[in-house]
Amino acid sequence: VQTLQQQLSLLTAMAPNLAQCTSSEKQENLYDVHQQIDQFLCKQTHQNAVKEETVKNSMD
Repeated sequence: VQTLQQQLSLLTAMAPNLAQCTSSEKQENLYDVHQQIDQFLCKQTHQNAVKEETVKNSMD
């Protein structure tokens, strides 16, 4: 979650600069951000699934 918050604060800091970008540059930046967030969420989901599996196994 920390990483996501850092990303969002970074984006917020970049927002005024984005206003000066061309629309295609904006789209590229947004696409990159979406990619990073998707990867991050996938990783988190996977880690949580592994943790749950470990807990189940240790309870058996």
